[in-house]
Amino acid sequence: MAFRRRQSTPEKQASATSTPQRIQSRLLPQLFSDIDERQHIHVLDLGAGSNATLSFFGQLDTATKITFADTSDLCDELAPLTDQAPFDFIHAVQTWQRHLGLQPQDQIDYLLMWDYLHYFEPGIIEALSTALQPHVHRESRGYGFGSLHSGKPIRGGVYAIGDENSVTLTPDPITLPHAHSQQVIADNFICMHITRGTLLREGHLELLFEA
Repeated sequence: MAFRRRQSTPEKQASATSTPQRIQSRLLPQLFSDIDERQHIHVLDLGAGSNATLSFFGQLDTATKITFADTSDLCDELAPLTDQAPFDFIHAVQTWQRHLGLQPQDQIDYLLMWDYLHYFEPGIIEALSTALQPHVHRESRGYGFGSLHSGKPIRGGVYAIGDENSVTLTPDPITLPHAHSQQVIADNFICMHITRGTLLREGHLELLFEA
């Protein structure tokens, strides 16, 4: 298994006193339903990196390349200078392209978005979708979280794959900048479409994406 980290940021701990929680997933089994049938896979994780996620993919017989691209590092760069500043969509797309560092031939099989779409306004999400579009193919799959509705805050945290049926969450008390509903995400992250959404006990919407 090969992996690279797009940023030098060490693995983040949400809180020194937080205890990781294991969350049962209804959608991870569907996300990975055909993983054993693939000869090789490329995983793009929009987080800072996780030993647990590396361990999960490392146990597979499938040849795996995994890229960690900590999207939280772009919050300041992609934020408008003022509320009145015009949004430069082309600049946002180019910023994502530079940050992700994907080569023209790279094809993403599994995209782990976790809660990172809630760090950004809808236009930034659309720019991410545009940057990813050339790297998505008809067998691409994605996984992430939404909010039950746009007025329901989402708490931050550090996510990882526990196993094929669960994720681990080290919670953070900080509320994320945005709480996007499933519809807002669907309207702006258009390189994939949401095929299933289920409500978790924690109040998040668990979302499965397909190309």
